[in-house]
Amino acid sequence: MQRYVAVLAFILSAAAPGFAAVVTADQRSPLPAAAGDAPTTASAFAPLAPQTPTPAQGAPRPTPPTVMATQAPPQTPTPPATAAPMAPGYGSRPPSLPAGAMAVNIRLDLVLTDNYSGSPAKKTVSMVIMNRQSGMIRTQNSVGGFRVRLDVDAQVELHASGAGGGASTATGGASTGAASAGPMTLRLTLQYTPAPSDAALAKGLDSTRGAVPSGLDESFAVILQDGKPLLVSQSADPVTDRRVTVEVTATVLK
Repeated sequence: MQRYVAVLAFILSAAAPGFAAVVTADQRSPLPAAAGDAPTTASAFAPLAPQTPTPAQGAPRPTPPTVMATQAPPQTPTPPATAAPMAPGYGSRPPSLPAGAMAVNIRLDLVLTDNYSGSPAKKTVSMVIMNRQSGMIRTQNSVGGFRVRLDVDAQVELHASGAGGGASTATGGASTGAASAGPMTLRLTLQYTPAPSDAALAKGLDSTRGAVPSGLDESFAVILQDGKPLLVSQSADPVTDRRVTVEVTATVLK
């Protein structure tokens, strides 16, 4: 503030030397004021705050600058995912021979005898199964609107005889040679429903007693000898005198 007063005194000294003497005598003393004038203080020489110009009425307001959005870089399209190959289904790969098992096939012959029609009628089912494996047969049909079927499931295992287990192969320790074959264990499941007789179909399935034949469901485990037939079941019909027998023969294939 003292700097402003000194500058003002220098300017006045050129115009009025007497008035400049008063100012320089005491720079802190106020200047003489005329009647009606506002007192002069140090605040009168303070710098004014910047003022924002007000646009004239009706004048267009300035438009703020437009900020351009930054465009994202183009993205590389993602290729479609390739589906993984499906795992092979059941039965697509041959079964392996368990260690110690004899590398032979076994033929099963199942003879079913049924006297439902009055005279015994035989039905034979045969299958060849790898040692220590299982097999199944499904046969179904419809006669006169009545469902008939013959389903067989079997699992067989050949046991080595006590006289020697045969030569051991180089893979898996499986033994070969049917000469050392011993007894076989068989698990068999049978589902059998015959077709109605022609007389029953002519009269109607519900018109006579025993017109609809009973179904047969059996499951058992037995020990068989090579090439020897064995009668494994003989069942009776709960309504009539009908009888059904099942005979099984297991043969080791040379």
